[in-house]
Amino acid sequence: MTPLLEVRGLKTYFPVFGGVFNRKIAEVKAVQGLSFHISEGEILGLVGESGCGKSTTGRSLMMLNQPTEGQILFEGQDLRTLNKKHLRSLRKQIQMIFQDPFESLNPKHSVGQILSEPFLIHQPNMTYPARRRAVLELLDRVGLNPDSYDKYPFEFSGGQRQRIGIARAISQKPKLVICDEPVSALDVSVQSQVINLLLDLQNDLGLSYLFIAHDLSVVRHVSDRVAVMYLGKIVEITDADSIYLRPQHPYTKALIDAIPTPDPESEQKVVALEGDFPSPLNPPSGCQFRTRCPIATEECARAVPELKTVDHEKNHFVACHKVNTRQAKVKI
Repeated sequence: MTPLLEVRGLKTYFPVFGGVFNRKIAEVKAVQGLSFHISEGEILGLVGESGCGKSTTGRSLMMLNQPTEGQILFEGQDLRTLNKKHLRSLRKQIQMIFQDPFESLNPKHSVGQILSEPFLIHQPNMTYPARRRAVLELLDRVGLNPDSYDKYPFEFSGGQRQRIGIARAISQKPKLVICDEPVSALDVSVQSQVINLLLDLQNDLGLSYLFIAHDLSVVRHVSDRVAVMYLGKIVEITDADSIYLRPQHPYTKALIDAIPTPDPESEQKVVALEGDFPSPLNPPSGCQFRTRCPIATEECARAVPELKTVDHEKNHFVACHKVNTRQAKVKI
C-alpha cells in the first residue's frame, strides 16, 4: 500500500552570507537527508532537542521552506515538482498547526474572518450564509461558543487560540496535519484538553498527523510510531512502545531517562548528556552525536552510521555503530 506521505532524502540548508560583498560563506544544515513515511490514519511523533531541525522539517513538508534536495511524495505526487497553482490546490490536503497560537493568528481579523479565509481561497463560489454556517460548525467542533465568531484573538486564552488554529487547519478536511509543537506554549492544565481534542478529531475525520514535540511523554501518549531526531538526522524510529521500553540509540536513552517520574519516592537516575549541542553550521564528522556520546569510539568519528534494522517485526531502525544491527537496510 502506498503511504499517504513518503519523504526520501530530504535536505534543507540555509545559506549564510557575509564578507565585504555579502557572499555566501557557509550553510546551516538544518535537515540532513531525512527518509520516513506516514500511513493513512497514522500519527508519527518527531522528537528531539530544540534546534535539531524538527520545525524546519514540518515547514519543508508544507513547502514553506524550500527544500534543498530530496522528494516529498504525497499520495505518490512529488510536491517539489508542482507549480504554485497546483501546490496551492494541494494544500487543502496538507495543513499545519503552528506552535505559537497568538503569532499564527492575524490580530486585526476577527475569528470569523480568520476561519472564513480558507473557504474564500479554496471554495470561492461559496455563499456568505453557507460560509458563516461552516465557520460556526468549526467553532462547535473545537469546543468554542458561537459568539467567538465576532471576537478577536486577543480576547481568548492561549488554549482557546490554539483551538482556533486547529479549526482553521481542519476547515478544508485535510488528510494530513502537521502539528508543530501544538501544546508547548500552553499551560500544563490546558495541554491535555488540546491533545484530547486532536485525538478526537483524528478519530472522527480520519486524519494523519506528524506530531512534532520535544516532550517525550506527550509524544508517547499520542503517537503510533516515534522518530528521534538529532542535528537534522533521524537516529532511531520504531513504534511508540518500543522506543520507550527498549530504546537502542544512546541519544534516545538519554532523552527517555530525562523524563520526570511521577513517583516522588522513586530513585530516578538522570544521566546528563555531556558537551554542548553542536552547531549545524559545522557538524561533527562521522556520527554527529559522538561528541556527547558516552560510548563513542574512533570508528564513530570516521564513518557516518546508517539507519539499519534491529527488529524486523517492530520495524525498529537505529543509526549507531555500537548497536547490534542487522546489515540489511529496510525501507522505512
